[in-house]
Amino acid sequence: MCNLPASIRRARFTPLAVSLEHTYGVSLLAKHHADPFARLLISQAKFAGMTIVTSDRTMSPYDVPTMLI
Repeated sequence: MCNLPASIRRARFTPLAVSLEHTYGVSLLAKHHADPFARLLISQAKFAGMTIVTSDRTMSPYDVPTMLI
């Protein structure tokens, strides 16, 4: 069985909680992407100054750094 918290620590990932700013930011986004979870990730990346790493080309039009894989 996988121990998720231990795996996260070993990978040196930092969890990013969802804030009210993130959820409000979703409402400010253009409707390029229909998936609400993807839109939340985009909003979080904008507020946190992070890069989205994805194979989903529909995220590219947003004003957030995106690395397509």
